[in-house]
Amino acid sequence: MALPFFDARSSVVHNRHRIDIDLLENGHVHRFMTRAALDAVVERIRPLGYLIHEISADTWHDERAMHRDLAAHLEFPNYYGHNLDAFNDVLRDIAVFSYGSDPSTTGTVLVLTDFDTFRVQYPQTAQTLLDMFAVQAHVALLGLHPMLCLVESTHVFEPVGATELDSA
Repeated sequence: MALPFFDARSSVVHNRHRIDIDLLENGHVHRFMTRAALDAVVERIRPLGYLIHEISADTWHDERAMHRDLAAHLEFPNYYGHNLDAFNDVLRDIAVFSYGSDPSTTGTVLVLTDFDTFRVQYPQTAQTLLDMFAVQAHVALLGLHPMLCLVESTHVFEPVGATELDSA
C-alpha cells in the first residue's frame, strides 16, 4: 500500500525526514554526480510506494532513440508523436494517471542513468526534456501526484524549469 504523500493532519516534523519531501521542496528534477549517489536515493524512495521508471540513456544515440525508449518504458500510447511537443503532452497525461503512472502509488519517479552521452550530443534536447518534466511535474503536484526526475550526470544543467517552452 502506498504511503500518503501529504496528510494535512500530520505535522511538518512528521514529513521532515522523508526523502521525497526533501527532494520536492527543492524542485522536481535532481542531478546526481555518481551512480552510487543516485542509487542510494532511489533505494530510500522505493519503500515510500512510488512507481519508479529506471531508464538508461546510454543507448540514446539520437533523439529518435530517446523517444522510442521513453515511449516503451513509460507505456505511451501508439499515437505518441515521437517529438518534444508530444512528450510534453504525454507528461500531462502521466500526471492524471492515463499511462506511465498508477493512482494506487504515492507518485511517479523517472530515473535517468548514463545521461551525459546524450546531453553532450544533444544539449538543447536534453535541457528541454528536463524542463518539460519540471513544468509538468509542478502541475501534477497541484493534483496531488508527486513526480520526480532523478538524473545521473556530471554536467551542470541550466536552471531546470526556467527556460521558455513554446508548447507549455
